Amino acid sequence: MPTLDMVVAKLTAYGYKSDDNTNLLKAFQLHFRPSNYDGVLDADTAAIAYALVDKYIG
Repeated sequence: MPTLDMVVAKLTAYGYKSDDNTNLLKAFQLHFRPSNYDGVLDADTAAIAYALVDKYIG
């Protein structure tokens, strides 16, 4: 599984910005996976972030 820094880099590339990684993850999870937006990095959050960046950012 990617590290937190790796996922934060993907989220930043996608347009998410925050000085607090927990809030950054919560915002992303709330939008793309509202069933669990606890701000904790997990495999599903990482997979969604990578898939979106790969599809839309390249």
